[in-house]
Amino acid sequence: MSKDPFLNYLSERPLIRKVLPNTFWLLANRIVQLLVNVFLSAWMARYLGPSDMGIFNYALVIIGIFSVFSFLGLDSIIIRDITQKIVPSNKFTEEKEINNRISKESNTILGTAFVIKLVGGFVVIALSTIFTYYKIATNPQLDFVLLPIIIILSSRYILSSFDVIDFWYQSKVASKYVVIARSIAFLVMSALKVLIILTSKGLIYFAIILFIETVIATVLLIIQFRISKQKILFWKYDKSCAKYLLLQGLPLLISAIFVAIYSRIDQLVIGDKLTPQDLGIYGVSIKLSEIWLFVPSAILSSVVPSLILAKKTDKNLYWRRIQNILDVLVWISIFASIFFTVAGGFIIKILFGDEYMTALPALKLITWNGVFIVTGMIFSEYNVIENKTKVTILQTIIGLLIGYVCSVILIPKVGIVGGAISMIIAQSVSGFILPAFFTHSRGLFLSFIRAFDIFRIIKNFYYLYVKLRYKRK
Repeated sequence: MSKDPFLNYLSERPLIRKVLPNTFWLLANRIVQLLVNVFLSAWMARYLGPSDMGIFNYALVIIGIFSVFSFLGLDSIIIRDITQKIVPSNKFTEEKEINNRISKESNTILGTAFVIKLVGGFVVIALSTIFTYYKIATNPQLDFVLLPIIIILSSRYILSSFDVIDFWYQSKVASKYVVIARSIAFLVMSALKVLIILTSKGLIYFAIILFIETVIATVLLIIQFRISKQKILFWKYDKSCAKYLLLQGLPLLISAIFVAIYSRIDQLVIGDKLTPQDLGIYGVSIKLSEIWLFVPSAILSSVVPSLILAKKTDKNLYWRRIQNILDVLVWISIFASIFFTVAGGFIIKILFGDEYMTALPALKLITWNGVFIVTGMIFSEYNVIENKTKVTILQTIIGLLIGYVCSVILIPKVGIVGGAISMIIAQSVSGFILPAFFTHSRGLFLSFIRAFDIFRIIKNFYYLYVKLRYKRK
């Protein structure tokens, strides 16, 4: 037996031994890509200038909205169903027969999902192209180069049908293979982006290299799938399975559509009411203000299982854990907001240059939106745990309506600062105030209020310090 208590703990828990490396690969990939993306995006923004950068950002906003028709809310459902197929039925006793059944059912799910997502990819291209053509026809400030960029970027979603391979690996808790494939594609894309900047190529080339990244990642995924002794030729489309998946994914699709529009409504209105240059500048404030949000997202996804367990066993423990998570995440977001408020000007100047300094007023405001994004995340997870998912959809719709109305009113009057104000108002209502209006979440709203009590936080840290010091003695 190992003397290390942590190793002893892991040796008794084989599932955790699989989950920890899997989580490490996912987080490591996220952090590395984030760091590289920040510097490459800054270099790209300097090279293109606010106007061309605004056109490119507008293309990403449009694609981001219609991309939900490629996902169709199927991702988590496919992973869940394939994972459940791993558990054998009592009808079978021989190992070979069990494996054959599992393989056949998994291949049916994968094949059906592949066809659905492939059709969804063509829907993304069609809707994005039609919408963009209409926008160019009605807005003389938009350059026609936006249309081919949209076509190239949306074409990636045909290849994203092969993401079902990723879902298969996730069901096996083996995401490192997907991470390796996508990391190689990302590195190639990053090198090509540097080459394009150094050789002074045009805006459309940046769309082409994003397409190339998707092609490389897809090819590597297929190769890795074959190495894992799986064959795409064994995938099978099943009409009844398709009907089941679409019905299961419909509520998630509806929610995803509202989320996609809600999270981009300020940029859509800026693209309509102001200039591409304004959108390029505003995009810098958005990028910087959201750069740290993967931290609360990762923490929350890690602790949700413990919340579910506590709810079943001990209600008091359940609420203590909710309060502890809130305390940590709210103050992480507050410190992040303070950092970007104080250092935002320096960061913009160093990374993006003086040309983007007009993004600073919007950054100083929208960085505080992170506080309400965090409370909104917790509210959404709380609704799932409490089986109140309809409230989450309502939460998104309310945020979308408030965000749109405020954006239409404020952006023409005060420019990109109006976009920042609109999102803070919308997110604070939907993610912070709204829980007070539902019986099941009033306790959560009170926990939100307590999380901002700095004197309680300091007192709790002091008690923790004393407790640890006493244990050492």
